[in-house]
Amino acid sequence: MKKVVKSGVFDPRAYKNNDPDWAKKRKPEYMGPGKYIYTREYTEDDNPNRFCRQDIVAQYRERQKSESQGSKPVEENEELEPVIQVPINIERKKIDIWPKRVRSDITIMFR
Repeated sequence: MKKVVKSGVFDPRAYKNNDPDWAKKRKPEYMGPGKYIYTREYTEDDNPNRFCRQDIVAQYRERQKSESQGSKPVEENEELEPVIQVPINIERKKIDIWPKRVRSDITIMFR
């Protein structure tokens, strides 16, 4: 991690010409007279790939795979219960459909 200090000048009279993101800065409190001098201080990551540890991910997946295979013993003589299907009768109400207007011959030609 390193600290980065950025400074600049904001001119409200010429911000549309200088800044491509000028619409974000279109606030009435920024539109006063004169120029604004600003300094920003933020921390920047030196190593952006520090969370990309492929070796650790591969070890974790292998461990999960070996645990899942060894945790449940497989018995070949185990008999499964027969599946019984139960019929379910669902009565649905018919929805009232209002009579629709029949298309005339003229409107069929203009589809």
